[in-house]
Amino acid sequence: MASSSLPMLARAFGSAAAPVILHGFPTSSTSFLARFALNAKGVKYEQKDLPLVKRPDGRPDAEGQKPHLDVGDTRVEKPGAIFNFVNENFDGPPLLPADTKGRAHSRAIATLCATDVAPYGYYRVTRLLTDKLGVNAEGVEAWHRYWLENGFKEIEGLLAAGKFCHGDNVTMADIFVMPQVHWSQMKSGVLKGGFDLSPFPQLQKAYQQCLATEAFQKALPENQPGYAASL
Repeated sequence: MASSSLPMLARAFGSAAAPVILHGFPTSSTSFLARFALNAKGVKYEQKDLPLVKRPDGRPDAEGQKPHLDVGDTRVEKPGAIFNFVNENFDGPPLLPADTKGRAHSRAIATLCATDVAPYGYYRVTRLLTDKLGVNAEGVEAWHRYWLENGFKEIEGLLAAGKFCHGDNVTMADIFVMPQVHWSQMKSGVLKGGFDLSPFPQLQKAYQQCLATEAFQKALPENQPGYAASL
């Protein structure tokens, strides 16, 4: 597509000329991230749950299903691509700081989460641990706890003064990090013993700030219509 067409596309998307449909699952981290980004930009969108099959033990099986965003005839997959597409193509508050240094900082935090935290909690990773490697429930919980603790420690070291992960507004950093933080606090998750955020005071503060926003509340897995069926 020619670069000269991009402004026209941005105007079309921003005016909601093309339908915006998020295909995913209530508990998917990619879907959570996409909902948060769309809500933060003030985009009106429709959600369609991807079909789930049942495993022999009755649990939902999302294997092979890829959350994605459809805008007209444009399909966008993967967290980073979805975030950038939403931020660049819709009107609303910018989700990256205006200054170069600030953008680099927000991206660094988001990238750290995307590479050192989120992948270890993916459904297919948990399936590998349980189905292929024979890891029991206690071992799976220890796995998740290890990567969350180490990842949050690194993220905490990057956070500075401000209400959110970077400054006083929601940015890319919050969009990527907060779904992981909230997942660590969900009672329905694999961390049956809970997860203590007190060693990460800046992260905990940013999480509380996000919880106070409508954009984050509307993105929470437990606030989605199909949440109970996805457990």
